[in-house]
Parts: sequence; structure tokens; C-alpha cells
Amino acid sequence: MRFIVKIGSNLLTQEDNALNVAFIEHVAAQISILHAQGHEPLIVTSGAVAAGRRTISLKKESKNIPYRQLLAAVGQTFLMDTYRDSFNRYGMIIGQVLLTMHDLDRRKSFLITRNTLDLMLKHRIVPIVNENDVTTFAGLKFGDNDNLSARLSSTVDAETLILLTDVDGLFDANPTANPQARLIDEVEAITPQIKAMAQGKGTKKSLGGMRSKIEAAEYATQAGVDVWIANGSTAHVITEIIHGERPHGTHFRRQFIPKDARHKWMQSQQNSQAAIVVDSGACDAILNKGKSLLPSGIQKVKGIFQRGDIIGVLNEEEVKMGFGQVNYSSEELALIKGKKSNEIEEILGYMLQEEVIHRDNMVK
Repeated sequence: MRFIVKIGSNLLTQEDNALNVAFIEHVAAQISILHAQGHEPLIVTSGAVAAGRRTISLKKESKNIPYRQLLAAVGQTFLMDTYRDSFNRYGMIIGQVLLTMHDLDRRKSFLITRNTLDLMLKHRIVPIVNENDVTTFAGLKFGDNDNLSARLSSTVDAETLILLTDVDGLFDANPTANPQARLIDEVEAITPQIKAMAQGKGTKKSLGGMRSKIEAAEYATQAGVDVWIANGSTAHVITEIIHGERPHGTHFRRQFIPKDARHKWMQSQQNSQAAIVVDSGACDAILNKGKSLLPSGIQKVKGIFQRGDIIGVLNEEEVKMGFGQVNYSSEELALIKGKKSNEIEEILGYMLQEEVIHRDNMVK
């Protein structure tokens, strides 16, 4: 299973803004178990700004973006060092990924981001993702890492998103003010009543709060992702959620089966004027063996299209057999059609992917 764990600043840092190394070890121990079982974890982490605040002292503290950029630049190094040391102890390699909104909003950068993360996971590297606070500005910000994790879950086709926080989940009232407040175990749909239960706008350390977590859950569940809001300090919380052993926190049910939701989206985005014609061998491999489409199986390129476009796939009689999202443009495919994958780099000067259309991005 591919899943994302989002960790907030309140869990990652202590009162004096020092990184909570014991908590990161707690996460690494659980991730190592799931990683060894073949699961594909990604971590979305906060904590860089808080760690920076611990490291340097400025006479006048400000909440504006340039101040946060300064703190993030300093704190990110300490944050990643701690993750690296903790995960290495369990035999795992991590990779840092810093994103802005443009990386997921623009087609080319979206594809690069997705392909890079796919390649990291393929090579069993655990991506540690954070917003690029150093280069971002108001118009490019995700808002908080709850939103980033929701967007990322859709980008990488994750099945589950776990939002770890310092409370047990969503309550029907403020549990601090009302001892009778009841934990909501299951949310079938995010209604106005559910949104009204969310209280809190975050803290000095954290931009998010329960309200932002509900917004993130709404986005992710509509993209076909199961979402959990749970207390990160609970023993075995991550492993038990992924294994389905016992309930933790609040579970927000996905609104679609991810594959169906993605296929519907792809169908709506098709470029009806563009297609590729494949030979009988490629046709058989795609339809009967569930294989990806390689350049060697392409006979003809029809129309003009860009990387990331959804185009038709035709058999030798030019009858449509499906459609998919291409990793190469029509101009690039005109040069590499009929060629082997190991010839792509020699012809183009680079290789984006071995496949022209990956089997996960094809509808038959």
C-alpha cells in the first residue's frame, strides 16, 4: 500500500523548539516495519521553522513570510539530519523533497514531481516532503502541510493519508472545555455539521489546526483517499492503521474507489484529436497481460500533444482500444517510435521514463 503520514510541528518539537528526537524515532520504528513488508510510505513533515527558531535568536520576532523563510532555511538542515539519522538506524534511506504550489499546478512540474516520487519509491527510498518555505510567497503557498499532504496524496495515488496530531481525533465538541465531548470514530461524508465541529486555527508553531485537517480530509476523500486524524503519540498508531488491526482516531471514508475516480478524470481530459497507433504485439501486451506501452510498440503518432496529455491508443486497424496519459510529447514520440527503451536517451539526449504510457495511467 502507498500511504502518506503527515506530522505536525507540535509533535516534532518540544516547548523550547528543540526537535523531539524520541518522537521521530517512534515514527521511524513504525515506518521500518511497514517498509520491510513492501508498503510505500511518504512522510510530510513540518518542524523546519520551529527548529530554526530554536537555532537562531532574532531581536524582533515577526510572523511575516520573509521571517519564516529565514527560520526555515536554517531549521530544515537540522530537521533532515534528524530524520536521516533516525531512519538510517533502521536501514532506510530518505530523500528530501521541497515543493511549492506551482510544482503540482503546472503540468510539466507536476509530471516531474510525480515521476521523481515514483522513482524514489521504486528504489525503496522514503521521501520526506515539506513545503519549500524558502522560495515560496503568498500566492504559491499551500497554506499549511495538511493541505500539502492532501494534494500530494492525489498526486502519487496514495490509498491512505494519516494526519498525526496531538489530539485523539475529531470530537463533537471541544474536549478541553467539555469533558463530555465524544470522539467521532467514523465520518462517511464531510457535511456542514462535521465542519462545524472543527475548532482551532493552529498555534505559534503550527499554521494548521483541526479546521485545516477537515479541509485536507475533504480534498483527499474526494480524490479517493482514506484519511485518518489520529494522535501521533499513541503506540503503534501508524502500523495499526495500515494493518487495520484496531481503530485509531477519526476515519474519513474515501468517496470514490481511487482507480475509478482517476479513470473518470482521465476520460474527461482526453484530447480527442490525438492518438498513437500500436502494433499487434503491444496491443496484446496491454489488453491481455496488463503491460505498459513501450516506444517499440508504437507504429504511428496522430495529432499534436504534450507530455501529460490524455490521448487515445489505437490498434493496427486504428480502432480505439483505450486511452492513457503519455510521458512524451508527439514531437518526442515521432523520434522514438519503434525504438527500444534503452535507445531513448541516445535519440533525445534524455530519458523521462522507460514507458510511453505506464499501465497505471491507462484505461482499456
